[in-house]
Amino acid sequence: MAEYVCAENEKDLVHLVGRFSDETKNAVKVGPEILSRYVGTYERQIPRGPQELKIALDDAGLTLSIAGGPPRPLTALSATVFIDAGGRLEFDRNDKSEATHFTLIDGSGPWPVVRKK
Repeated sequence: MAEYVCAENEKDLVHLVGRFSDETKNAVKVGPEILSRYVGTYERQIPRGPQELKIALDDAGLTLSIAGGPPRPLTALSATVFIDAGGRLEFDRNDKSEATHFTLIDGSGPWPVVRKK
């Protein structure tokens, strides 16, 4: 959808609703003891092959790095849901509250992302 709007039909851009800033108004504070459970290396399968995603924790909260790119800060909407300008991450945890995977929801669809380390 975004590619279509940007490349083929930029005039439709005004009809897209919602902004990242609208979502960040719903931000919540999540303690470092919970955030630390998500830190690790994850992998998703895309058409070009596996892609590595890293979740890290710094003083400001969680960050996401995709394929070795720069870390992007994540905004917490709940203890398991985070957003950045590129999409939404929904973490799943096992009965020990350890993150096993997350779903990355962006303009190209929902992507299952499995924890490797």
